Amino acid sequence: MTQSKDPRREDLIREFTPIEIEEELDYTNIFVSTMSFSSIIFKNKWFAWLSLVGTISGFLDEKSQSSMFRGNLTNIMMTGVAFIVMYMPIIFPQKNIPSSN
Repeated sequence: MTQSKDPRREDLIREFTPIEIEEELDYTNIFVSTMSFSSIIFKNKWFAWLSLVGTISGFLDEKSQSSMFRGNLTNIMMTGVAFIVMYMPIIFPQKNIPSSN
């Protein structure tokens, strides 16, 4: 079996060069992440509300296709955890057990 070499075939083969994409830092996402984690640690309701507003604005950003993978989903989950940590004792108060002395 012989292979025939087509001289036109060499022109079709090109070296692959990947496209370089410069990612710019999303400072809003960094700020919102800091607020959401701080709201859990310090139990600060203002940090939680700020992170919720920032996360919603991140979903409405022009980069909305990649916003799910850039941390907005994590931010919304952390904000939800912060609200649960802060508001569960208000919604479901614990019963006081009388101590026997």
